[in-house]
Amino acid sequence: VDGWGGCEWRYGDLQWDLRGLKRERPQRDYTVARDGWLFYLNVCGDTVRVPKVCSEKYGEGVLRSPGYQTLSKDGETACYYMGNVNTGVWGLLDESRPEEGLKLTYSSGTKCDARTGRSLEYHFVCDPRKSDSLPTTVAGECRFMVIWETSLACPLGTHRAPGYAFWGLGLVVAYCKLQTLNPTAIISKPSTLLLSNNL
Repeated sequence: VDGWGGCEWRYGDLQWDLRGLKRERPQRDYTVARDGWLFYLNVCGDTVRVPKVCSEKYGEGVLRSPGYQTLSKDGETACYYMGNVNTGVWGLLDESRPEEGLKLTYSSGTKCDARTGRSLEYHFVCDPRKSDSLPTTVAGECRFMVIWETSLACPLGTHRAPGYAFWGLGLVVAYCKLQTLNPTAIISKPSTLLLSNNL
């Protein structure tokens, strides 16, 4: 059984409060760079600002999103939105060990192909030592997974330190294998796709 809303979540007798991760003006959005791509991210809300490359490419028609995948290199530009904030769904990383952390998934992003839209899945890994942390890894090519080790992913009132040292790496390895086994989730030429109004 889960409940609450926004950046607070409850599962059984356990509770989490991730409001401290949400960025608001005048703060800047979280950014993660990967292979020439730059990802702009926020939690529990749309990004604080629309990335410049998106505004220049689509003007007033750009859609708001909790995450953007952007490219601006050697004269080539691209902007894709990674999900719709209204589709947010909370869950546990491991239902048998809820103290390990939780996940937040946004779907209905820019289409990767005729059937599949981009999605953004935050994996908040409980690390009691990290009270002021940032997202470190973005894995995937269509179904994006963001690894984030933070003390806020530990249930309120608990102090047990789970096996977080290997949890984040294990998630990335497993996710990359899943992407390899699921060709529909792989984008060979993402720069040929356009930002879509299709939800």
